[in-house]
Amino acid sequence: MITFLTRNWWIQTIRGILALTFGITALVAPSTSVAVAALLVAAFAVADGAMTLTSGLAQHRELRGWTAASALGAVCIGIGLMVAFWPAITPTVLTMLFAAWCVASGALLVVGASHLRPAITNTWIMATVGVVTAATGIVLAVAGPTTVDGFLTFAGGFGMVVGAALLLVSVRLRRDSEVLIASAEAVVATDPHGPAAGGHHREPALQS
Repeated sequence: MITFLTRNWWIQTIRGILALTFGITALVAPSTSVAVAALLVAAFAVADGAMTLTSGLAQHRELRGWTAASALGAVCIGIGLMVAFWPAITPTVLTMLFAAWCVASGALLVVGASHLRPAITNTWIMATVGVVTAATGIVLAVAGPTTVDGFLTFAGGFGMVVGAALLLVSVRLRRDSEVLIASAEAVVATDPHGPAAGGHHREPALQS
């Protein structure tokens, strides 16, 4: 799991770019158009969910918890499709669906951070982004904006902050990926009880 997350650091980079694009577009979008707001949320949720789903399915043999990751990806895609095809969607419904995406996406980040913690320091950044994202979804569901203008303003700021945080996470993962993979290969090569000998592979820890 640790090796998978670090080797695929670019996934968080793409998610960060998507979030930043979503945030910037939301802030400059016409404040009177609920259709524009719905299109933004739908495109973001589907793209983010598709990336999570495909990465989980592609690594099902080595990624512990791939079922949960794939399921969360499918949920995000479903949310995006609901937003896209909901007839005459209202700002309140849009806010609720966006809140659901926040909870699902935040949960995925927290799970990823928990798996990385034994090997990589400063995973609190990733965990914090996940907790804040999920908490934001809960707050939105309880007392979110009920107007298009309010939703776009909130979503824009949220996308900018989360996008920047995800880019920081990806930079950390990228910095550790080569060292971690090289160390893991060295352990396998020198450990007489490694996978080749029928033992268990141990993933090395990194120090900052």
